[in-house]
Amino acid sequence: KLWEEYLMYAQIFGIAKKVAKEFKKLYPDIITDEYYNYEALSDTLITISHTEGNNYFYSISIYYPVVFEENITIDLSATGANIQGKEDIYEGLEIDATNGKFADNGSGWVQVNSGTIITLNVADGASVSVSAYSSAENFTVAVADGVCTITCVANDYLNGITVSY
Repeated sequence: KLWEEYLMYAQIFGIAKKVAKEFKKLYPDIITDEYYNYEALSDTLITISHTEGNNYFYSISIYYPVVFEENITIDLSATGANIQGKEDIYEGLEIDATNGKFADNGSGWVQVNSGTIITLNVADGASVSVSAYSSAENFTVAVADGVCTITCVANDYLNGITVSY
């Protein structure tokens, strides 16, 4: 908890990557998962929310991007997600549903409407595929420079995204 608070200040002052790298050297047994991997901090997103007219914050969130570096299938069969008309993050996936929908339908599938964009970070050499209810052709999948973009071009349902190397 304390580490996250200090990292927020390090990010604000532009030294988060250096602080995380040094902390990892000092305490390698503590910093073990991807969320604290200093190399992932270059794309860290910090959101600070406040109430207009007041002098206090009501929400501060820090998102460390996940990089899917190994073979994995991201299970979307029971997400509980309901992202519509906004951008959000689910299990390391960046969901842009400002013009679409990404929502659990309660039957083992996520409803994805046309216009929804799913972005995930992958390592070089990744191949990404989707498991769609109607047709995988309802989704375009593009991988370039460590970023995979999945765009829904026709309403459909997903229950998994597979990253292979």
